Amino acid sequence: MKKTSITILSLIFFFTFSTHSSANPFSRLLSFFQSDLVINVRYKTTGNLAQGSKVYLADAPREKGLQIGEVSKVSTIDPETFKIEVRIDNKYKEQLNSATSFVLINPLFSTQSNAYIVVISSTSTSKEPALESGDTVEGVTFLEYQMTVASRQFKTAIRGLINQNAAILKQLEGYLNTLNIDSFQNKINELIGEISKFSATQKDTFKNEFLPKLKEMADSLQKQLEAQNKSEKSKELKQQLQHLETLIDT
Repeated sequence: MKKTSITILSLIFFFTFSTHSSANPFSRLLSFFQSDLVINVRYKTTGNLAQGSKVYLADAPREKGLQIGEVSKVSTIDPETFKIEVRIDNKYKEQLNSATSFVLINPLFSTQSNAYIVVISSTSTSKEPALESGDTVEGVTFLEYQMTVASRQFKTAIRGLINQNAAILKQLEGYLNTLNIDSFQNKINELIGEISKFSATQKDTFKNEFLPKLKEMADSLQKQLEAQNKSEKSKELKQQLQHLETLIDT
């Protein structure tokens, strides 16, 4: 008991007097005793993640950023769902909240030889509830993240056309309600059928504001199809887009 008391007093002395930092010494002492943040991230694939895989904090998935933790355990919930236990260093856990994205980066989409996780925490979501140890969050793959971002930009582009033709825009916005590949292709076919009703001005606006985002989403979908060895589906989607672009230019 005496040795324990001496150890604690020694720690207090160390954190109080052994630094020239302006930080509150008692805050540093509290931080010393705080445990790391341990959360569970659910994915539809392990993406070759394993115990010891690195976890980085960055502004975008293409950036590896600062290492803030690592994978401590990989387990299977069911054949299509995997639980990845992630341990985050306690000095970084305040930067994470319920809106934080946990992006699984497969070596196919990076220059690294091993899979890793990139944590993307936007300052615009700082008011969201903080994550606590034991929490479970839904993770996304690199392609899923890219598709979500493209979809958000896509919807923003559509809303920019509302003043020109609210009726048509309402139909177009419905094309983004799902990222299911088959549904996406069906929506593209519906859009092709609507192009004939566009005025010349609407076609120009569509081409400049709408089409780039549509092609970005389609590109992500094609990569996903190729990763799943569905080359025929990828070819079909490419032909659909070529047909749509031909209609816009006529």
